[in-house]
Amino acid sequence: MRAFLAVCANDLRQRMRDRTILLLGLLGPFVVASVVGLAFGSGAKINAAIVVADLDHSEQSQQLAAVFRQEGGLGEIVDLKEVDTEDAARDEVSAHSAGAAVVVPAGFGAAVASRQNTPVTLTVLVDPASTIEASVAEGVVRRYLGGIATVRLAYATAASTGATAAELESLPPPDPRDPLELETESVFQLSAVDYFAPAMGLMFLYFTVLFGAATFVREERTHTLSRLAVSPSRSVDIIGGKLAALFVIGLIEMAVLIAATSIVFDVPWGGLLPLAALVVTTVLSAIGLTALVSAVSRTEEQARSIGSAVILSLALFGGQFFMTAGAPQVFLDIQAATPTGAALIGFTDLMIAGGSATFATVWWPLLYTGLFGLATAAIGAALFERRMHR
Repeated sequence: MRAFLAVCANDLRQRMRDRTILLLGLLGPFVVASVVGLAFGSGAKINAAIVVADLDHSEQSQQLAAVFRQEGGLGEIVDLKEVDTEDAARDEVSAHSAGAAVVVPAGFGAAVASRQNTPVTLTVLVDPASTIEASVAEGVVRRYLGGIATVRLAYATAASTGATAAELESLPPPDPRDPLELETESVFQLSAVDYFAPAMGLMFLYFTVLFGAATFVREERTHTLSRLAVSPSRSVDIIGGKLAALFVIGLIEMAVLIAATSIVFDVPWGGLLPLAALVVTTVLSAIGLTALVSAVSRTEEQARSIGSAVILSLALFGGQFFMTAGAPQVFLDIQAATPTGAALIGFTDLMIAGGSATFATVWWPLLYTGLFGLATAAIGAALFERRMHR
């Protein structure tokens, strides 16, 4: 243990003298998050431009349009514009003035009120580049049509059991407002800076820590590790001490980012204990990759190249370059399968949960990043130890 602590302390002193650590690790993520905050505004929320063309003007069509104006629900993120014709709605979408449009045809209200098998049609026009607006509009329409189908099934079931006309008439009509309010309650409430603070923090964390792989390879080339290997110190203490120094630097980097963005941009990082646990497992995942990259790299240039390729790939598929709300499900699945993506999901889930966040809120990101870090660190350290004794 004494050798472990000595190696860790020595490496920590050397790395903290390196200005790259200060610039890349501490200032980098804060500067990028600040630029994003200035560009979008620290309190800017997602603004979805949606058009509704109500050609029916019935109570049911007005209820549908009212969903997009709900206070505390979709009204918080939707910039709604109502037009009189379907052509006007198409023009809005074609001109990219709106990301999606919902066209309510004439006769819609009567078809809904009939509770029979009269076809109920709603048209959704979308701009392929506006995935958020498309998701919101299609979600509202699908939920409302699903409600109609449910009411019709209940009506048919009651009729088949011999219910009276008065009982059938008492069945409630579908109302799109109540169930939809729950669906949008916690989906689109993060500002750009809220999202990019952890996103950029993760990317720069991996840059800082993974560049430590080049140091491992350099010390092997200069026989520093060989000299340590023939000392009374165990190999596990040497490798562990060096990884521990990187671990401490990673913790400091994340702590500085969280404190700075909380003070300057009022980023809501969520509950302290689950946040601290997620930071630890996230840094551990970066340490594991560092050990693995060190083990498979033969030169400093190779370590830097492999490290850069890994970092950029994880940043791309982990959602660090763009907000993933409304992204295709296949991309969201890939994101969740990467350590950076799982960590980012965990940080944003903590933000959304706020003060009510618990360990259960982020159990999967905690488990995934922790196990990923332990597994890769064990494999990388074992492979590198074999190289030290050759």
